[in-house]
Amino acid sequence: RVLIVVLFLAWIIKALAQKNITIPNKLTSSLIIIFLGLAILSVAFSINTERSVVRSLFFLNIIPVYFIFAAYFNSIFKITKLVRVLLASATIIAVIGIIQFSGQFIFGINQTINFLAHNIAPVFYGESFSVAILANPSWLVNVGGVTYLRAISLFPDMHMFAIYLGLIIPLALSLLLFSGFLKFAFKTK
Repeated sequence: RVLIVVLFLAWIIKALAQKNITIPNKLTSSLIIIFLGLAILSVAFSINTERSVVRSLFFLNIIPVYFIFAAYFNSIFKITKLVRVLLASATIIAVIGIIQFSGQFIFGINQTINFLAHNIAPVFYGESFSVAILANPSWLVNVGGVTYLRAISLFPDMHMFAIYLGLIIPLALSLLLFSGFLKFAFKTK
């Protein structure tokens, strides 16, 4: 979260130095600022003010990402390049998830979990977070009396893995639809 603030301040300073502050997509930007204002205003009417302040600070910290990305990704070429990088990373993450899920059938559930717990979790989640995850794991599911290890890839749980892949699917579909692949694939003679 600190990195977001630093990047946003660097973006503003650079824009001021170049005397070129542009507000990307004025309608979208206006709606985002109105949403942020309403979120902050809702703190005054909240039953739990402390929790509302924390949520408002979360929005205050995330919304600058929109302005940074919208300013940088301002052409179809840059957006297409970003989508391809995201699709490549999602493909790698998905393949790792398939390998991790298949590992339980080759090496056994306990060996696969031990490998994830000792080699993957500390590297990708950090020591303290991995200890918390391993204390309350949701990695296993019982289906018809048989216990399976769920696909988590490099994520702490399967829900985050599914959300990530679910967010990437529309990007993959739009790249497929607008890249001309369908015209090439279904070309008739």
